[in-house]
Amino acid sequence: MRNKVKWILAAVIALAMEPSRVLAQYDLYVEVLQPGTLEQLVYDISETAKDDVKSMQVLGLINGKDMMFLREMCGVKGIDTPTQGQLATLDLSRTTIVGGDDVYITVNGTKYTTHDNAFGPFFLYGCKNLENLILPDQIVSIDTMALANCQSLKNIEIPELVEKIGYGAFVACNS
Repeated sequence: MRNKVKWILAAVIALAMEPSRVLAQYDLYVEVLQPGTLEQLVYDISETAKDDVKSMQVLGLINGKDMMFLREMCGVKGIDTPTQGQLATLDLSRTTIVGGDDVYITVNGTKYTTHDNAFGPFFLYGCKNLENLILPDQIVSIDTMALANCQSLKNIEIPELVEKIGYGAFVACNS
């Protein structure tokens, strides 16, 4: 219970600091203080959140393990295995992507891990339910196929710091 109170307080403080992002209502707010812990934090709040949450804001530090979990929340595991996840709106504006060895997806035998401030190759590839995405404020690149085949994606906020958008980053984003 103490962690839930701490999480709610941290989320309220963070939202008070940036009122322009509060215009949207989210089903879930999670602050990740230690990369790789998003899944446990979500389960601590609600055991059904992974499959039931439709809108979410993530604050703090995320890595490959967290990205793999977000992909599952958005409706896909691996390259094309459907999940029960319903996440349609994802606000990552206040997150920092940190490099590490945790694999978030394997494509044709290649294992992808995170790199500091990069929205990596195949990050949210094939996330069938994702409609609205706010990218992390600090990213400098959107890599190859990062959002490809997100067929429901309608709105995306790309930060000004982005210097590079990789090949096919938005291919088959039909909406």
